[in-house]
Amino acid sequence: MTRGRAATDIWDARAARAGTQWDRVRRKASVNAVHDLRVALRRLEEVTRLFAPLLPDRAARRLRRRSRSIRWRLGPVRSADVVAELLAEVERSAPRVLKTSARRLRRGALERAQGLRDGHGIALAELAHRVERVRRKIPHDGAALRRCAARGLAARVAEAVKARRASARGAKDALHDLRIAARRIRYALEAIAEMGCTGTRGAIARARTLQAHLGRLRDEELLRAWVLRSGPPAVDPALRSFLRLRVEKARRVAQNAAAGFRPEKDLVRVSRALGQDQQ
Repeated sequence: MTRGRAATDIWDARAARAGTQWDRVRRKASVNAVHDLRVALRRLEEVTRLFAPLLPDRAARRLRRRSRSIRWRLGPVRSADVVAELLAEVERSAPRVLKTSARRLRRGALERAQGLRDGHGIALAELAHRVERVRRKIPHDGAALRRCAARGLAARVAEAVKARRASARGAKDALHDLRIAARRIRYALEAIAEMGCTGTRGAIARARTLQAHLGRLRDEELLRAWVLRSGPPAVDPALRSFLRLRVEKARRVAQNAAAGFRPEKDLVRVSRALGQDQQ
């Protein structure tokens, strides 16, 4: 362990980031602003989970509940944005005969996203006072925080291992569960690294890579489902086949990445650095 940031500093950095992105979305809910706010809120939520045993339970639960409600309200906007972005990619890469259909669908996705922005699809509830209520109770006992972090990381790794095994057996939604688990491992490791724990860089990179592959699969599935819901005459059968092939390719890449993901090995190294060797 090297000398790292205090828990309140780690908390303040994430709370400030969430506040900044919240202000951006309230001023102008751009594609990047919506995405960045959802990411910032997830990072803040993960810190409350990582240090949960040391935080006031009711205040932390109320903060997570409010944070989730904001993310969920932004979810349809983000989904429409992702579909529009991927359709622009399809428009560039698809055979010429499919470009007209992709262009028409992309315009529909853009109209859907703008409609959610112009209407009341984005309603951000007050969050700052709930953040402050939790912050006031964050302990300053470094040893207790390290023990808590080691246990929290172990729980995250157990979730990922369970999802990885289920995905290998072909369990439905297991890859989705693994994507969430990899993301939580990454965010937990980032906080642990800020505490001064060495040896986290490779583990963070591996979790980020898996998250990216699984996220790509999720986006491709979202695109195909959105296009299929559009129905004829908007959807060319050849475009449906083209999108199916994209999903299958993304699934193969994601499954290969999932099979090689071994966070339990990283857990041993990080736990030792935290002074909590997990057997």
